[in-house]
Amino acid sequence: LPVRYDLSTRGVDPELFPFRTWARLQKELLYSSPQLLTHGDAQGDPALRQALAEYLSEYRGVQCGPHQIVVGAGLEYLLGLLAPLLPGPAAVETPGYPRALQVLQNNGVHCCCLPVDEDGLSVEALNRSDAAVCYVTPSHQFPTGVTMPAGRRAELLHWAARRPGGRYIIEDDYDSEFRFDTRPLPSLQGMAGADGPVVYLSTCSRSLAPSIRIAYMVLPEHLLPAWRKKYRLYSGTVSRFEQQTLARFITEGYFTRHLARERVAYKARRDALAAALNTAFAPGELTLAGLHTGLNLLAKLKDPPPDAALRCAAEAEGVQLSLLSDYDLTGEAPSAAGTLVLGYGSLKDEACASVGETLKKVCMAAREASVTV
Repeated sequence: LPVRYDLSTRGVDPELFPFRTWARLQKELLYSSPQLLTHGDAQGDPALRQALAEYLSEYRGVQCGPHQIVVGAGLEYLLGLLAPLLPGPAAVETPGYPRALQVLQNNGVHCCCLPVDEDGLSVEALNRSDAAVCYVTPSHQFPTGVTMPAGRRAELLHWAARRPGGRYIIEDDYDSEFRFDTRPLPSLQGMAGADGPVVYLSTCSRSLAPSIRIAYMVLPEHLLPAWRKKYRLYSGTVSRFEQQTLARFITEGYFTRHLARERVAYKARRDALAAALNTAFAPGELTLAGLHTGLNLLAKLKDPPPDAALRCAAEAEGVQLSLLSDYDLTGEAPSAAGTLVLGYGSLKDEACASVGETLKKVCMAAREASVTV
């Protein structure tokens, strides 16, 4: 069936891409820097690493030099390279990011899935586990939207500090650019310092476009020798033209202006979607959460039909969406049932008003189908 409403969590709005500026910068580089056609630094072009170090310091409180940054084609690629450098086993969040779990497991890392509460990953559960590494999304826990408060961050750092050199935190700074109602908390890496136990990971796939495969990580100083020993003969995986274009896009101030424009557009879309849902559903029938940050929100239904019925009804109406249970990495969390995960990155502005009524129709059809079974 054709998709009428794309509410998937991975979507972004291609119309917000800065086509004209990006094309101009790339064209200028093409004519002025033919050396960009040659092999580059495996860790990433120095100009981009310098630009990222300055940007991360100013906007995310990350403490690092450009020599600590590794640029690569996507988060999965970098996580795959990182996994063999760290001790195992690893803890991941549930509900959480299935791809991170898959990448770690594909690299032979034994993983345990630990619960998330209203403050993020449970440090209590982490202390009880045998994990030596934990993978967290503290700025915007995916998919619940929870932001880890300063107290919980301090507890997490304390967990790592109790075994120096033996425990690490992988901080995936997912969707930190898209905070609408409050200022973002500084990164865990910034709290830990340049040689602390935190590896910082981020990507441009949400802020620019998924097909621009530029992700980066910041390694603690003491991991750099192990990184170089293992990977110094590897080739860079991101086009040098893309890297240099992004470097100039950042240093010439376009990136922060672009993010500011995106925040305005996405906040308006979030507000329109929330208003449409509140209009279509009766008071108390639907509870919205995770609105303050990121490009998705949660809609928890009161007395919901089974998730399988909701999935079928959504498909029949041409609605592409996820359910919270899709991100339950253990398969044992009944509390996740009846909660829709609605991404609005790809949602058309003009579709916001009607999407509420369509989702109401989906819920009614799912209820009817589950009663007749």
